[in-house]
Amino acid sequence: MKIGDYVRQEYSGILRFGKVKEIVEGIDQWSYIRVDWVDDEKYEQAMTWKEKIRKEPYRQDLWRIDNVKHLDIDKTIQTLIKLQNNV
Repeated sequence: MKIGDYVRQEYSGILRFGKVKEIVEGIDQWSYIRVDWVDDEKYEQAMTWKEKIRKEPYRQDLWRIDNVKHLDIDKTIQTLIKLQNNV
């Protein structure tokens, strides 16, 4: 994975899309990424709720690289168009 790659993540049933903006090498031998997420309101609402229930901060700024998946945005768009036209 590299800076500028498109990524996806599913968090508790919330499908998220974003673009890698930074890669950080952790002290634990893992790589972490910072992502610019788009249209991420559902996730933000879920984190606000979780923080309220737990009474502590819960948001993450860095994601371990194995917790996000590379997204071939062109193929995904074409697949969604096919789905839309075939239904």
